[in-house]
This record gives sequence, structure tokens and C-alpha cells, in this order.
Amino acid sequence: MNKLPDVTNGNGEKIRKILFNEISFIVSIATIVITMILFITKPVYKINTQIALIQKDISIINTNHLHTIEAYIKDINAKDDDQDKMINEIKIQLAEILALLRK
Repeated sequence: MNKLPDVTNGNGEKIRKILFNEISFIVSIATIVITMILFITKPVYKINTQIALIQKDISIINTNHLHTIEAYIKDINAKDDDQDKMINEIKIQLAEILALLRK
């Protein structure tokens, strides 16, 4: 049958020191591994967070502002057409004026 170590002759203290050193070593290794894992995954987490924010902004733009932007584009195109008509009218008037001045 196994006997427990005799604590009275100092063996128990030696065993405690050895166990403490082994446990301390295991805890320090685990801490280093966890720290390295967190250090490696932190940039990935930041990138995922930024991507989620960008996707949210895009969806907000698509739902709220897309119609407004399309309306602005239509207004700008309409104004461009009006300006083109006015420019053509001015060109015709200038041609008529030049024709009258040449006579």
C-alpha cells in the first residue's frame, strides 16, 4: 500500500516546493500562450469591427440617402439640359448678330 510522505522529516516541504515550482511553470506557460493568442487575434477583431461599421454605414446610405442622391442627380441632369438649351439659343442669337453686323 502506498504511504504518504512523512511530513516530519522535511520531505513534505520538498514536495510542496517542487509542486509549487511545477504549477508556477504551468501557469506562466498558459499565461504566455493566452497572451500570444490574444495579441494575434486582436487585429483581426479590430478589422472585423471596422468592416461591420462600414457595412452598417453602407446600408444606412442605401436605405436613407440613395433616393435623395438619385433625386439630386436627376436635378443636376435637368439643369445641365436647361443650360445646354440656353447655350444653344445664345449661339443662335450670336450667329444672327454676327450676320447682321457683316451686312
